[in-house]
Amino acid sequence: MPYVNQVKRPPLDAGIAGLTQPEAWTSGEVNYVLTRIILLWRPPVRSLYADHQAVLGLLEAIKAEYIEQVLRPYEDKKCIENGKVY
Repeated sequence: MPYVNQVKRPPLDAGIAGLTQPEAWTSGEVNYVLTRIILLWRPPVRSLYADHQAVLGLLEAIKAEYIEQVLRPYEDKKCIENGKVY
């Protein structure tokens, strides 16, 4: 879960806000930025299995949280609007 202490958030948010118009990025550009961040966090040059597992675990956690916080509410809304399929 992306819970970061309130004190630590402002510098992180400032760095993100400093990126040029992320809302206009293509999915390829977002992929590039996230890949660069991951490579800075866990450089593959060390090539430790634990590092690879940490990256995969992080990506799976991000995916799961996105589904729970963004996709699930959207799907629930659409189910109410259009009716259940199952």
